Amino acid sequence: MERTNPKAKIQSVRFHDILVQIQTVDFNGIECLCLEDVQRRFPPVTALCFDNIQLSFLRDTNGDQLIPLRIEAITDQIIEAVEPAEQSNVVMHRFLNRIDTNMQEMNKKTDIILANTQETLIRIKHVMTQIKTSQLNFDQYCTEYVSSSL
Repeated sequence: MERTNPKAKIQSVRFHDILVQIQTVDFNGIECLCLEDVQRRFPPVTALCFDNIQLSFLRDTNGDQLIPLRIEAITDQIIEAVEPAEQSNVVMHRFLNRIDTNMQEMNKKTDIILANTQETLIRIKHVMTQIKTSQLNFDQYCTEYVSSSL
């Protein structure tokens, strides 16, 4: 029979980068952390680990998991809450898709910058040609002026 003790202990639980405190429950003299309590804060969690080892949920004498699913609390340590690898893969896939979308947008912007740069270079070339032509015309004018004044 479970009971909530006002002096109940607290279990530190980490999910990704979030650390929370969850009250433990006494089941027949054993201080336990219930999976459903962790899932109220972090719904995708399906397993609990300590020191990189997945902890088994408590079982009865027949080897059947006790309901609600629970582990014996380790109140002086931090328990890691983990989600299934498939869930992590889905999150990673979404993340990679966002990166791909951002890269496509950056490629479009880069193409626009390249086109603008090419257009600017063409205009600079045209202006330089006009300056050169103007300089040649000016030099010819000066030469003709000097020749005519002599």
